[in-house]
Amino acid sequence: MRKTSSSIRQAGVTLVEAAAVLGIASVMVGVAVPALGDLRDTRLLEAATAQLRTDIHHARSTAVAMGQTVRLHVHDEPAGSCYVVHTGMAGDCSCQPSGTTLCTASAQPLRSVGHAQASGIAIRSNAGSLAFDAFQGTVTPTGSLTVAHVRGDRLRVVVNVMGRARTCRAAGTLHGHPAC
Repeated sequence: MRKTSSSIRQAGVTLVEAAAVLGIASVMVGVAVPALGDLRDTRLLEAATAQLRTDIHHARSTAVAMGQTVRLHVHDEPAGSCYVVHTGMAGDCSCQPSGTTLCTASAQPLRSVGHAQASGIAIRSNAGSLAFDAFQGTVTPTGSLTVAHVRGDRLRVVVNVMGRARTCRAAGTLHGHPAC
């Protein structure tokens, strides 16, 4: 028995089908890429805020452990922002967005974090320097530190008189953080 050309089944994909699949895939990738950039920016902001909270808790516990006042000083300038955790008086240490820390002979830097303008992260404080007490871990003055992303999202770290820090959403559409 001989098969005719109409009874032979073809296997494979036609050029039109392959082009249609490629077109659909490129549209899906075009939609997903901006969302991944937003996700990266959100995680960068949340990571910088978590690091700041950790350093606040570290400053408080270090003050009590060392038996001396420990300060957290925030510096913001057009090139970026930074903060330094140090011993000594309020003006004894300063930092640069590049991460460089300068202290007088009587002060000791314990930790310094810088965010250059290119990172998109900026840290600002309503108090120039927070001082953690050596005996009770309390802070003077109380304050709030805002971690902002150039996109407009902002998280605020509020430090109460007991030296404890909490995070809230100051601006933007970040989920998982209570509004301030």
